[in-house]
Amino acid sequence: MLFNNSAATFESEKERNLYYKVFGGYLFNEFIYGYQDRLLSFCNVVNNSKERGKFAPTFTLKLDPIKTHISFDNHIYLFSPRLNRGEFADILIQDESNKTLVSIEAKLHSNWSYEKDIVENKKRLDFIAGRIPNIKIFPILLVSRNSWKNVKRMGPHRDSNYTKFQCDQDCPFIVIFWDQLAEIVNNSEVSRFILSQQDRRSQGYEFDDQWFKQQTSVPH
Repeated sequence: MLFNNSAATFESEKERNLYYKVFGGYLFNEFIYGYQDRLLSFCNVVNNSKERGKFAPTFTLKLDPIKTHISFDNHIYLFSPRLNRGEFADILIQDESNKTLVSIEAKLHSNWSYEKDIVENKKRLDFIAGRIPNIKIFPILLVSRNSWKNVKRMGPHRDSNYTKFQCDQDCPFIVIFWDQLAEIVNNSEVSRFILSQQDRRSQGYEFDDQWFKQQTSVPH
């Protein structure tokens, strides 16, 4: 089972584990009932986000359920071996019929860096945009709501990620939150799983006589 959330289930805390399961295992899985509705709901989350860079797309995100494809761990060197080996999307949603790319940088427990996750990714996305006329690119930063609140508290500091996000005239990124994805899931087990992972970093595991289980206290 992909979304078992019991205390006796070992679950990796890695972000990659979470977005593989949520996006590939459910949200954008065309074999699971409600796929078209989930695509529409995802577009609404992006289109209605209030956390937007100054150069964020002004057009509306639309995805054709028949033409939309998703892939993970996408690196720019596949377009040319002369380019650096950097990643331009943890999660890449592409719709050829609309000439649309949604490039998602996903963070859960690890901190995000404006230079690494915004500026460097933008350079790679600009390379793609320069070679496909009239392409629409939606760069997304996917984080927990709490981590975004924390960076906003650092806002007055000149070198904070939030200040850079707000002041960069060329910032095209849109911020969305993991709990928003939980809200558009029409399965309570999957929704609970997404929300539970936001606190899993502090949990280790221990062995009992029969199996293993989550620790009830944080190890020192």
